[in-house]
Amino acid sequence: MRKVFTLLLLLVTIISSAQEKSYFNSNSIRISIPKLFDPINPGIEFSYERRFKKRFASQISGAYLFQIVMRNSNEFSNYRGCRFSFDEKYFFNERRNISWYLAVNFAYLSCKYNDVVTFEYGYKDTILIKKNTQAYNLKAGFNLYIHRFTTDISFGGGIKQRQVRQYDRRYTDQTFPTGFPPNIYLYADDKENKTNISVAVNIRIGYVF
Repeated sequence: MRKVFTLLLLLVTIISSAQEKSYFNSNSIRISIPKLFDPINPGIEFSYERRFKKRFASQISGAYLFQIVMRNSNEFSNYRGCRFSFDEKYFFNERRNISWYLAVNFAYLSCKYNDVVTFEYGYKDTILIKKNTQAYNLKAGFNLYIHRFTTDISFGGGIKQRQVRQYDRRYTDQTFPTGFPPNIYLYADDKENKTNISVAVNIRIGYVF
């Protein structure tokens, strides 16, 4: 029994030592999970985080946007775009297995696609949509470390400047349908150039090195 206890204690010590070392590795590469299933702007997003001075870290992210799991491809097609963002993080505690932080975030998105929109009286029109968004957010979150694996969960909000332009529209005299109940896809297509509320939620998983 004593040998078993000694062996378990030794195992815990080795694991703890390995985990403690991983906290002091400054580089992390992660992939965003929600972006894969985003109903409006899906894509593959990777991020690189560099931690320095124990309580500070900078993170850059880049995404290639394309149609993964989305709307009916007969109506929604040729979706392509990109997204870039930058985060500056301040951690409340030094390197631990769970590190809480506040962050300021800037994000830029640009994309275009074709969509078939049904207007009043059943008129259908294929429209080219081009969209650009700039967002400024304040976020809270935490980094979780398990050995060399890491998870970054964050949430927050701010403001965004959203510009949506429509091209190749034939029925220009028709009011653009908003849908009732509200339709998120029609909202994404609706032409506008104004400031809105931004919501920033993300879950990233990755590797520390």
